[in-house]
Amino acid sequence: MSTGKPGVLKFVGLVVVAVALVIIAAGLYVRETFRSGALQEKIFTAVAPKVVTSPQESNLLHQLLGFEQPKTYLVLFLNNTEIRPGGGFIGAYAVLRVDKGVPTVLKVDGSESLDNAALEDFASPPLAPLAEFLKVKRWLFRDSNWSPDFASSSINGLRLYTAEQGLLADKIDGVIGFTPTIIEKLLTFTGPVTADGVVFQSKNFTEQLEYEVEYNYAKRGLEFKDRKKILTALTRSTLEKAIPDIVLHWGKYLDWSEQMLKEKQLVFYARDPKTQDAFRLKGWSGELLPTPGDRLIWSDANLGALKTDWAITRSLSYAISPATNTGAYQGSVTMKYVHGAPADWRTSRYLTYARLFVPPGTRLIGATITRPGASKPETIKIVDQGTEGAWQWFGATLTVPLQSSAELRFNFLLSPEVATQISVGDYHLRWHKQLGTPTQRLTLNLDFDTPLKSAIPGEAAAARGDKKYQVTAELNTNKDFAVQLAPRSKIPSP
Repeated sequence: MSTGKPGVLKFVGLVVVAVALVIIAAGLYVRETFRSGALQEKIFTAVAPKVVTSPQESNLLHQLLGFEQPKTYLVLFLNNTEIRPGGGFIGAYAVLRVDKGVPTVLKVDGSESLDNAALEDFASPPLAPLAEFLKVKRWLFRDSNWSPDFASSSINGLRLYTAEQGLLADKIDGVIGFTPTIIEKLLTFTGPVTADGVVFQSKNFTEQLEYEVEYNYAKRGLEFKDRKKILTALTRSTLEKAIPDIVLHWGKYLDWSEQMLKEKQLVFYARDPKTQDAFRLKGWSGELLPTPGDRLIWSDANLGALKTDWAITRSLSYAISPATNTGAYQGSVTMKYVHGAPADWRTSRYLTYARLFVPPGTRLIGATITRPGASKPETIKIVDQGTEGAWQWFGATLTVPLQSSAELRFNFLLSPEVATQISVGDYHLRWHKQLGTPTQRLTLNLDFDTPLKSAIPGEAAAARGDKKYQVTAELNTNKDFAVQLAPRSKIPSP
């Protein structure tokens, strides 16, 4: 990630609305220039040098803002209180057109409206967990983001959006995904906003919106099919209040948006390969790119547990130890879930379909569940396994009772490639943060059975001087770890 001058993709939406505000203010007396795009070009020329680092980035921004031809984006509202692998349940979506720097929201609607209107003969067999726990007969748009790789989820989402005859499906240039965490922070800058007589504040934005669209719509005289129309008014009122503040204090918004991109609360996908390459280079594509060495990601999917993720606290731990005298290593990853709330309109027992993504060649040993008061861990009889791109995964279902806790653990043998890197004294680990999740505690207890020479990040002073790498990190972004070791004599067999 570049740490220098803010880059072109720091927050495309920020530039869009800033440009739009100035254009609207000037539009009354330069109407013809506004229509031709000449005024916007002048504004772009003045603003672009403040947010780009090269002519190439400036040209890309010029394209993204629709100066060469209009651009159309599918915007996904990813509800991370109902977490899914691709960031959160797609409760709603919008279609955004940008023409010569001017954004126009063409549609805002609930995803169920699109899904319910899908043709009866539309064949789309559901994934096994969706069929089992949600009792759905088809894989539809709202459940499309099943991959923790945002590009893969976007491609699948666009496939289903097209099959369900979504608005301008054949014109979509890219996908923008964001979670309510974005709006909660935005409202700390702007203050409360009002939509259809309902006041939304930062501290309870997500809860208030969920209540309005799930329960309170009837009290406001709306039918079920119209319950998410408040999103249109909310989008409009938020932009109207945010735009002036963005223009006046754009620096703090650039810093904030960069942090949201790092934390994967905001992600981008582009159909154009060159644009997608730019997103990938900046680290904002949400892709699970293969990297040399060890790499892992834990992916949760809330299946029929209401919006219970708001009440769940997660903590991860990863342990490595020598498995045999052949140079092999055994690993285990444990996720502890603590459910901290009683039942109410948005909270139930928690049910997740959890998957651990690991390097190819990793061999599953088994999986267990540990519950408070249990005399020993419960062995999971059948663990799902599969592959996706340059990854393989193990999967299992876990239920966490109200105001209780549970631990799910996967045990495995590290891939020969990773074991070899340890044996030659050069271990690298990248832990990918799941899209949309809050910060989690990550604890590493890696017994390499050979002395450590150096490590980044370093251990606490009390933990140094042995054959283990023991650190704790806050998993709010992707995390990298590098350990230099004394080479071992045993090199694992392929």
